Parts: sequence; structure tokens; C-alpha cells
Amino acid sequence: MQETTLTLTEHLAELRSRALKALAAVALGAVAGFALYDAGLLDLIRAPFDAVVGRTDNPYVGAFAFLNRLLPEKGTGAEMPLNLHFFSPIEVFMVKLKVSLLAGVILTSPAVFWQIWAFVAAGLTAREKRVVRMFLPVSLCLFAIGIALAWLLMLPVALHFLIVVTGEGLIGTINLSQYTGLVAASCLAFGLVFQLPLALYALTRFGIVTPDFLARRRKYAILLMFVLAALLTPQDVVSQLLMALPMIALYEIGIVVSRLARRRA
Repeated sequence: MQETTLTLTEHLAELRSRALKALAAVALGAVAGFALYDAGLLDLIRAPFDAVVGRTDNPYVGAFAFLNRLLPEKGTGAEMPLNLHFFSPIEVFMVKLKVSLLAGVILTSPAVFWQIWAFVAAGLTAREKRVVRMFLPVSLCLFAIGIALAWLLMLPVALHFLIVVTGEGLIGTINLSQYTGLVAASCLAFGLVFQLPLALYALTRFGIVTPDFLARRRKYAILLMFVLAALLTPQDVVSQLLMALPMIALYEIGIVVSRLARRRA
């Protein structure tokens, strides 16, 4: 196949086209999320919170064993009289839009990742395209694992620490908008963080980094991970550790796959 060289204007036009297609896919997914909001999507979002405070009317709490274990024992008085509150009528609608957009991003992530790959592939050789082509399914799997880990482990544990462990005899008011924002930010952050091994593999195959370089810069990478965890999570030690520790593990896995990529290259 004959290779052509694109000008800067043509590259920008290609980027605009791919970005518009990705945004259109997310918009369609958001419409589907908007339709599913009252049919169970809100229950899915609030399941970690309901498990911590002891609300058993959420079907997702009983469907997942880990969330079910977080339920306080009945009759012990450990149930928390908490619910999610809103303070203006427009807030509920904005939360619905936020949750719908989150659902749109997750549901249409295959299309978004495909558009990213198609734009990058335009500037690669045939050999490099073969390397990158396998990234799409692996990247989607890592993205899904990161989201599942955030929803099923990080959020429940962090909420349990923040709500239950921090004090007794206190009844708080938890804002619906802030909670859904926390869920959305945590899920997307974990989904993107789980791309780290794949990114290190790609950078190694393209000769940008080496395994020895990654190993020598480990302490700086760990410091950066804790800084990112502090920026992307609530301001408490437990939430930061729950994000930083998986990032450190992923970085170590990335060094291993970087060595494998170096041997293949």
C-alpha cells in the first residue's frame, strides 16, 4: 500500500474528524444512559454508598458479595441514618446529565478508543500498525477492570472509612451532586490509570523508553503517583493509598512488559 505524507493542516482536519466522531458516539451513549437513569442506573451509582450505610433496598448491594459484606448487621444499631440529598431542583437534573454522560463514556469506550487508534495509525508504518492493532482489545479490558475496581473496592472502602470509622453519634448531610461527581471521577481515573502497562509497552516498542530507564526512575514515578492520587481522590489517606498502590503495582507490571517488548523488538 502506498504511504502518503499529510500536511499539518490535514493532520488537524483528521484530528477534528476523529474527535467529532468520538463525541457523537459519547452523545449517543449519553442518550441511552439518560433513558436508563430511572431504570437502575442511579441505583448502580449509589450502590457503594447504600452498602456502607445499610440500605438493603438497592438490588445491586445484594447482587455483589463484597458490597453485601459491608452491610451493618441488623439489630446492632450500626445502620447509618444517611441518604443522598439535593438542595435545588436544577441539581437533580444536572446529576442526571452527569450520570448519563458517565454512562455514555463507558458504553461507547470501544468507539472512542477506536477513533484514537485510527488517528494514531495514520502516522505509523505497517509494522507499527500491527503492534498497535492489538492494543484496542487489551486497552478496553484494562479500562473495564479499572472501573470495576474503583466501583467495587475503592469507593466502598473509602466511604466506609470516611463515614463509619471517622466518628460515632454524628449524622451528616451528603450531597447527591458531590457523591456522583466522586463516583464519576474515581471510575474514569482508575480506568485511565490501568492503561499504564500498555502505555509503557508501546513506548518501549517505539524506542522512547527502556526497561532500565523505567527501573532507575522508579522512585520519581512513585512520588508522582502519590501526587496524582492526592489530586484525583478525596483528601484522605485511605483513598489516596487505594489509588496509589494499584498504580505502583501497574508500574512494576509495566517494567516487566517493557522488558518483554524490548526482547521482541
